[in-house]
Amino acid sequence: MLITTNYMIEGQGGSHEDRIFEVEFSDHYNQHHRPSDEFGGLFFEGWDEEEWLRFDNAMMQTVQTFIAVGLKSYDHINLKERKLRQLTDNDFAEWILVDPPELSVDHPKGDLYDSFIADYPEHRYNEETKQGTAQSRLTRWLKAWAKLEGYRITEARIGEKRIRCIRFEEHQNA
Repeated sequence: MLITTNYMIEGQGGSHEDRIFEVEFSDHYNQHHRPSDEFGGLFFEGWDEEEWLRFDNAMMQTVQTFIAVGLKSYDHINLKERKLRQLTDNDFAEWILVDPPELSVDHPKGDLYDSFIADYPEHRYNEETKQGTAQSRLTRWLKAWAKLEGYRITEARIGEKRIRCIRFEEHQNA
């Protein structure tokens, strides 16, 4: 089954990951350059029998190649960032990608929140209106980022004041 979409297909766990093969495409086509500009018409509209035969042959060659060699992995260019933006928030993605937390260090959650709010004050949570980004949401976003990066996450209360911290570490088998 093939699904084309401009959005990431959401799911988690080994079963999901074993059943999905994501392919990203460049932005070759846009509002100023459409397939009809390149091919002189819309796909599948107004095709004669000869054009449909060419299409069918191209599809069969693709299927034969898949049967012969299978799916070939490749280095994704923007997939992780697009997933991060879809799972979290554009401002958070920009913030974490510009200056990610140091690995193998206990980061007080409050300090991470303060750092994010310092860069994006419009996200400050307002308890009265329930608007903005709460610290718990930022923690969920941090966990989503860490998972996409393949980091192991540890949460603990540290020190006499039992400050809530989060730590990101490389997986041992990475």
